[in-house]
Amino acid sequence: MLVSSLSASEWIAIGTFAVTTILAILTGIYVFLTYKLAQAPQKQINAQVLLALRDEFSSREMLDGMRTLARWKLNHGSDFAKVFGQLRKQDYDQVRDVDLARREFKGYFLKLRFLLKSELANERFVKMLQSASSVGLLLNVVEPLEAVINEKYNRAVFDLFRQMYSDELAREEGELLEEPGTSQPTSSV
Repeated sequence: MLVSSLSASEWIAIGTFAVTTILAILTGIYVFLTYKLAQAPQKQINAQVLLALRDEFSSREMLDGMRTLARWKLNHGSDFAKVFGQLRKQDYDQVRDVDLARREFKGYFLKLRFLLKSELANERFVKMLQSASSVGLLLNVVEPLEAVINEKYNRAVFDLFRQMYSDELAREEGELLEEPGTSQPTSSV
């Protein structure tokens, strides 16, 4: 009874509403699918960047540089940065390999910082590439070398990774203090 009591203009209004609703739903689906399709190339670009950075970090040159940095600190003890600074001024040839390794390692982290700051990568992406031990090398070896070269060095890359990896670095430091075979930290007497 209700259906037969509608006028032609009311039927037109209902039909217009139905068509408009269907078109709005189809437009929403189109926008969603377009968005998803637009994300696919970005994911491919991210994957390419991730693989290129992983390959760079996994290179023989990077490994040699990391070993050079670690060996320098090990061989020169707590004065490693001071000795580096003195030799860099007096006899650069003796520290050339260390200096080049420092620049290369820092440069890699500068790339990661650029990707983060330009929002081309996020923290999860970076943490897939870098372990806390690599960041530890950056902060515990490269940063002191930077500081001895220039007291007013740019701390941005170091501060970013120090903050980003604070939990992992603290956990790693705690593990270094544990007695082998126990979960109890040793006393630091």
